[in-house]
Amino acid sequence: MNLTCRRALHVKFAPRCRWEQKRLLVSSGANVSVECAVDAHPPPTRFSWSLNTSQGVTILKPDAAVRTSGGVSTITRTTPSDLLQEELLCWASNEIGTTSKPCVTQLVAAGEG
Repeated sequence: MNLTCRRALHVKFAPRCRWEQKRLLVSSGANVSVECAVDAHPPPTRFSWSLNTSQGVTILKPDAAVRTSGGVSTITRTTPSDLLQEELLCWASNEIGTTSKPCVTQLVAAGEG
């Protein structure tokens, strides 16, 4: 008689970006939604966002412009009318840890990149 017992092994790990960097061509003054998607087990309990521009880095406070569902956080913002390029940076955390590097989305003015 051959008996096999199968068990699922659920390895816990800190969030990691599904993609390290992406680039979006956008119009100046446009409303843009940017996704930050991570893989993690257990799922992330917190996301944080920063904006990197030629004037420096600004931590964005959570508000109605940020929606989170499972492993995805989406921020909606209006690009400045004089946009050339800026970066949105996102970090995710769970009980194991925080993303080791931010998930980066470059917003580039259409015609500039």
